[in-house]
Amino acid sequence: MKRYLIALLTLLIRVAGDAQEIGPMALEGRIAGEHLTMEMRFAVKDLAAGAPLSVLEGNVAVLECDLPAGVSLDPEGLKHRLVFKGDFWHRKAAGDVRVKFALLQRTEGDKQSVSFSVPVTSTRRLSIACDREGLDVVMPCAKDVVREKAADGSDRVSGYLGFSPEVSLSWKTAVRKLEAELIASCEAATLVAVSPGTVRMRTVLSYRVAQGELTSMTIDMPGVNVIQVTGADLREWRMDKSDPARPRLQIALGRPQRETYPLTVEYECTIPAFPCEFKLESPVPQGVIRSAGTMLLGTDSAVRLQVASLAGLTQIDPGLFSRQTFGSLPARSVYTYQYAAMPYSLTLKAEDIVTALTSDIGVLCNVDDGALTVEANVQLDVRDAPLREVRLATDADASWTVAAVTGAQVAENDVDIRTVAGGRELVVPFRKPAEGCVVMTLRLERSLGAGSESFAVPSFTVPDAKAQRGYVVAAATRGIRLAAKTAQGLTEVHTASTPLRTEGAQWAYRFREPGWSLALAIERAKASIHAELFHLISLGEGVVYVSTAVTCHISGAPVQS
Repeated sequence: MKRYLIALLTLLIRVAGDAQEIGPMALEGRIAGEHLTMEMRFAVKDLAAGAPLSVLEGNVAVLECDLPAGVSLDPEGLKHRLVFKGDFWHRKAAGDVRVKFALLQRTEGDKQSVSFSVPVTSTRRLSIACDREGLDVVMPCAKDVVREKAADGSDRVSGYLGFSPEVSLSWKTAVRKLEAELIASCEAATLVAVSPGTVRMRTVLSYRVAQGELTSMTIDMPGVNVIQVTGADLREWRMDKSDPARPRLQIALGRPQRETYPLTVEYECTIPAFPCEFKLESPVPQGVIRSAGTMLLGTDSAVRLQVASLAGLTQIDPGLFSRQTFGSLPARSVYTYQYAAMPYSLTLKAEDIVTALTSDIGVLCNVDDGALTVEANVQLDVRDAPLREVRLATDADASWTVAAVTGAQVAENDVDIRTVAGGRELVVPFRKPAEGCVVMTLRLERSLGAGSESFAVPSFTVPDAKAQRGYVVAAATRGIRLAAKTAQGLTEVHTASTPLRTEGAQWAYRFREPGWSLALAIERAKASIHAELFHLISLGEGVVYVSTAVTCHISGAPVQS
């Protein structure tokens, strides 16, 4: 009797402490035609007798079920419950549950939808198998939805349900886009910049898709070296030279393009030394029904371009070229063309532009007591092409010192002085390529001995100048008179008629050709002194005060004592 009481108490404690429990649930459905069938599987634990458990609710029809012993699936309205009747010794049931049921779907146009409710468990995996391709299955109640291929080759959509008991899903036949043949056109804008030895080109190709999808591009690139290809969703590009006579640029996109797509290609080619004649090759897009565009040709270097021949091109106003696409454009020898088809033909002639240089030189020679100073003010007129440096030649010997070479555009620390036959040559570089009016000043100095009677004024020339002219002015301090010994290539003018103004100017000349020479003699005037004395005598007691004021009038030449 005591043993039976212990068993009864143990049973009552278990009934009071345990609750009904449903394990992880799997919901697997299959769409067949327009209908959906589901199979629900889970494990139930501690299903108490007389305590029904609701496991399914909705417009469903149960087709099959596998239940634990003593458990039945009883419908009650829209709900289906697990019921365990049991007896005194079997108060609870446990085991695996499998229920297969069909659902009543709602039709909205071409979309089918169903909804039902199941208990919330630790995990609930929902999986739907499709009987055909192209079904668009939507599970708004599921997370981490994935679409994959099942072992039998059918599409399967699966996900995990959240914390809501309601399950809803819909499906419809996805509209498949027909694979249409690609129909696209291409508009090109090309910028060509010619420099010595190289022609750099940049082309912006604007593809416009009228039908189909643009996934790759092929462009004929004859006779050029492709430097860079840029564009959105660009996966890779490479040069296909399997046919040496027809190299092609192969471009693959990471995502299909269905409307417009801009692509930028930068490339270059080499040209012979100037003067030369060369042909510009045009890139030709393949697989398009139409290719047209514009081209701007020019240079920023000292190069003269001339069109030798062309075909398929029509010259237009430069303002019609798309400047916003390229930013800065060449400024010299600019040609702008329009073409309606590719390829076109363009042959150019190129030659160096020789800088047109003229000079105006003003030479000022100043003779002081014991020193000679010569300042050459050189004014250059640079045309046609910028000038990076200029050569100045002078016949000044080694006794003359180059004191300074100055100018607003002159790189003074980089002046190179070279000794050449007959004098010296100065290579004067500029801080940046100079064009237009350039002014510089060259200063020479030398000592003048006490017994020196003559000297030669250094001449200055610009060897590269086409025309040279200028003035020579000789000035001396008081007491020194200058006399012209020899003057070749010079025309004497009045000192007031030159643009050079200085005190003590005695001689002035004008020249129009280089190669002039001038030698001057020095005559020193004798000093003449006239003195006036004023004596003041004061007499005192036993003392005589005398003071004298001396006034000297000096003429002819200065004196030092």
